[in-house]
Amino acid sequence: MHKTYRLVTGFAAALILAAGSIAMAQDATLKKARDQFSAQDYEAAQQTAMTIDESKLSDAEKSDYQALMRDLPVAVNGARKATQDQADAEKAYEAGKWDDAERLYKAIASNKYAKSASQTTASKQIERIGEKRRLAEAAKPDGAVRPASDDAPAAQPPAGEVVAVTTAQDAPTDQRMTIIDTQIQADRLLWERAYAKLQENAIKAKEAVAANNWEDARRLAEYGYQAIEAARVYADPASKYESARAMAIQLKNEVEDAYRAWEQTNAEDKRLEVQRRVEERRRLLEQRRAEQIEQLFNTARQLRQEQRFAESAQALREIIYLDPANVRARDQLETMEDLESFALQADLDRDFKRNFQRTIMDTEETKVPWSSDVLYPKNWLQLTARRGESGSVTGSAEDRELNSRLSDVMPNIRFDEVPLETVVEHLQASKDLNIAVDWDDLKNAGVPPEKPVSIRMHDVSFKTVLNELLAQAGGSDTVLSFRVEDGRIRVATEEKLDRYKFVNVYDVRDLLVAIPRFLNAPNVNPASNDFGTSGSSGMTIAGSGGSFSGTFFKDEDDNSDAGRNTGIGDPAITQSLMDIIRGTVKQDSWRENGGDGSLRELNGNLIVYNTSEAHRQIGDLLGQLRETRALQVAIEARFLTVTNNFLEEIGVDLDFVLNQGSADFDAATTTGAGRVPTPLFDPFTGARVLLPRPFAQSGTLPATPP
Repeated sequence: MHKTYRLVTGFAAALILAAGSIAMAQDATLKKARDQFSAQDYEAAQQTAMTIDESKLSDAEKSDYQALMRDLPVAVNGARKATQDQADAEKAYEAGKWDDAERLYKAIASNKYAKSASQTTASKQIERIGEKRRLAEAAKPDGAVRPASDDAPAAQPPAGEVVAVTTAQDAPTDQRMTIIDTQIQADRLLWERAYAKLQENAIKAKEAVAANNWEDARRLAEYGYQAIEAARVYADPASKYESARAMAIQLKNEVEDAYRAWEQTNAEDKRLEVQRRVEERRRLLEQRRAEQIEQLFNTARQLRQEQRFAESAQALREIIYLDPANVRARDQLETMEDLESFALQADLDRDFKRNFQRTIMDTEETKVPWSSDVLYPKNWLQLTARRGESGSVTGSAEDRELNSRLSDVMPNIRFDEVPLETVVEHLQASKDLNIAVDWDDLKNAGVPPEKPVSIRMHDVSFKTVLNELLAQAGGSDTVLSFRVEDGRIRVATEEKLDRYKFVNVYDVRDLLVAIPRFLNAPNVNPASNDFGTSGSSGMTIAGSGGSFSGTFFKDEDDNSDAGRNTGIGDPAITQSLMDIIRGTVKQDSWRENGGDGSLRELNGNLIVYNTSEAHRQIGDLLGQLRETRALQVAIEARFLTVTNNFLEEIGVDLDFVLNQGSADFDAATTTGAGRVPTPLFDPFTGARVLLPRPFAQSGTLPATPP
């Protein structure tokens, strides 16, 4: 090739002399690039060639230039590859990796674009590596030193790199390359690039397999296969293609085999992980159950110390539910159930003794001869006060409490031309009440929050103050009112409040009782021995010790209330009370008078559906009626003392035996000090010892005991 360059140079020189100064300059630049190429400074030659204007060259120079531009990229890549291989070979040699170092040094030696010094160094290093191998072989027990052979296989170029192959056609020749030779060389270069691409993808695919990146590994293997298939026509001979294709298919199979192996391993790892988690969960459940059982044992022990045997037994039952085979819990449960039974028996015994004592005391109390004709119960005042709480048995406790607080006395109220809103806030804060004012409704009615009011009062109820305040604020044209609902006092116009009605139930049974009128008071005549007489409406109870007599009602022919129903629920009294309410409380609000309010009676209760103002007036009316009535119904029992033959004297003869359990038996006694009879008791049970009573010969009358 260098001889060809010299021939072309001579031919080009003749052309340069004929072309002039411009052609001479281009020729000088081309000559410089050729000189740099010959000196193996390929990168500098490439930069110099890039400055040449091809259009100013002659035909021979253009051919030379094109050949130079075609060889420069290959030469640059080969030089760079040689430099990199030399660095890698030195590292491998220092690390003792003789195979890698030898392969790299052989690649440098066969690389025609490597510098001469690098090729010389590579040859020497190859010899050193061979010597080191022979020495290592001789060091073995059966080793022998063998001389280096020139028939050793040439080193293959490293995978993934483009290496120019020197053939007979590449050798310097004095003849110019033909078009066919150029095409063959281009085809060989394309095939080598495809093969290098396969090797590069093979290395990357194996790296992806090592990283378990299966998608990239499959993609790289497929790219390598496609590169070989695309360069099939450039393979010469065809066996190169078959070998490379087999290599690409083997790469794809290796990737798939590795993936299947990884998948199996991964599946096994997952199965082992699931099994490990199951075992761990089982262990945690067992540990948690053991801790729960131990905690229940501690709870049962603590409850037993507190003598709460039933709860302790329940804790032990929970342990048996968690662990049916727990013998310790079953033993303790049996003991705890026995203790629970004993405790229940002790409680029943205490209840028996307590109630027995209470019964004896109640019996003794009934024997007290009270001197008063009428006895009030001890909680009579509380009953009266509760019955007078507005009479309503419905509504929330907050509303009842709020209604009662409306009667609280305000000691001193003084406001002079103070805005209505300020007065309301003061009342709300002073009594700690919830007062909700519908200011929108008041504004529509002509009552703004800043309207001034003046109030001067003392010792009056809160309800009175509130009514006076609303009366002044509303004036003669607007009627303001309030309503107690949901624990608050709602203030608005009466027209708006009347739109909302609700139901209240009032207990009026005490007002529906018909009170009988007596002719004369009861009379007790101890001196009388008469057995009593009775009139048409009278009654007399008499005995040997005296008589108790009196006429309770008038005769039936009298025009009084004696013939009426004297129980609760007299229709006449009920209707009279309902008429009074309809006639005194908001007459036009009842359905009978054209309104939509209703009033019904059921079992002594009045069911009222009306506005809050109507309910308040009904409560006040019922309270006043109760104050005027003040009725108490008393039931009194008296004991009469009579002689033993009282029943026989009045014509009754009864024979019966009391205390059947000890009939025909007498208490056994013993004579103690001073010959005083002493009862005998059973030392085990503590009961009296009884002896059968002997009878007379007739068998009818008992004999007198000794």
